[in-house]
Amino acid sequence: MLDPAVIEFDENGRITAANDRALTLLGASLDELRAAPPGAFSARPTTPEEQAAFRDVWESAGRPGIGGEAMMRRADGQELRIRHVITTVPTGGFAASFEPIAGTADEPDVVYALDDVLREWRRMERQLEVVDAETEEASLLRTEIERLRGLYHTGFAARRRAAS
Repeated sequence: MLDPAVIEFDENGRITAANDRALTLLGASLDELRAAPPGAFSARPTTPEEQAAFRDVWESAGRPGIGGEAMMRRADGQELRIRHVITTVPTGGFAASFEPIAGTADEPDVVYALDDVLREWRRMERQLEVVDAETEEASLLRTEIERLRGLYHTGFAARRRAAS
């Protein structure tokens, strides 16, 4: 399995560092990434008002680690769907870990707080304890628990990488 792509960026969204995997996926050199304006590789750029609204909600929640899925635009214009996790780093900036996933441009972007994923995972485990193990409901719960577990572990690994 390939290591995820990782970029680091400052409080203003300017990229400050990137690993080789990120450079390959983005199709750009580190100098090109550093020179690009914030959001340059988003296939669906947000307005300054949307960015400010998101930042207000995120900061009021205590700046939790976030994850999600979105479309990314490479330097050559090619778009691909990615799963990402963004965490704070000790230097005061942020690290984004991402990997390509199957998906299309029709799918909406998804954003979630990693703490919410853990809460929902645990809630479903408690629910699974009280349903008959042979039912379709139990099967659906197990599938969703595995999906949430994968999301949480992806976020946990990103936090660990950001801290080192």
